[in-house]
Amino acid sequence: MVKKYFFIFIFILPTILSGQDARKPESKIALGISFSPDYSYRLLNATDTMSDMILGYRDTTDLPKFGYIVGTRLFWHFRKRFSLETGLLFSDKGDKTKPISNFYPIVDDPLLLNVKSVSINYHEYFIDIPVKINYKLIDRKCSLFVSAGLAANIYLTTTNTSEILFKDGTTEKNRSSRHDESYRMISISGLIGLGIDYKLSSHFTARAEPTFRHSLMPVTQTAIFWKLNFGLFAESQKERKQ
Repeated sequence: MVKKYFFIFIFILPTILSGQDARKPESKIALGISFSPDYSYRLLNATDTMSDMILGYRDTTDLPKFGYIVGTRLFWHFRKRFSLETGLLFSDKGDKTKPISNFYPIVDDPLLLNVKSVSINYHEYFIDIPVKINYKLIDRKCSLFVSAGLAANIYLTTTNTSEILFKDGTTEKNRSSRHDESYRMISISGLIGLGIDYKLSSHFTARAEPTFRHSLMPVTQTAIFWKLNFGLFAESQKERKQ
């Protein structure tokens, strides 16, 4: 049902936008800032160090996590409907666990015996450098576009936040950071998106772009990342030659 309404919306959108005035020639270069919530999860593959049993257990305890991506973006409008986009972004990816209660302390510690459940939030921090092509399906004041490309993901560090719930109802939070040597320093992910640009003025454009991201190589675990991207972009004064 959702897909049906989505395709109906895409079909009638050109009719809705056809009454708007055509956009003036864009600046050839556009520089902007962006912030987006990031919804991420991972897929695990069995390896020599991770058996099918451990993989199956992780799949029952791990959950998707909300993170964020923030940074600067640069656009080059090299043709009427095409633009090349790159940027420098800081991102928080990862996953988390649901509260785990079916565990057994490995030491006879009274404090551990009073634990009811433990949950962990994994933050993996990266510098992302995307390179992608944007193509405008509708080129007006409110433009509809699609995008596709690649991103280099440079691993920085991992921070784990754990929350312990005790049987008496009290909680304890712990935070630790480390550089995980098992991570690739650089990994590559594919990007595809569908979004809307709205021209606020001759210098500012607002952009809403849901983007699907998928790792093209193992990081430590093969991962899938989703993100919803909203940005406000300030364009340069230089007009494109006609």
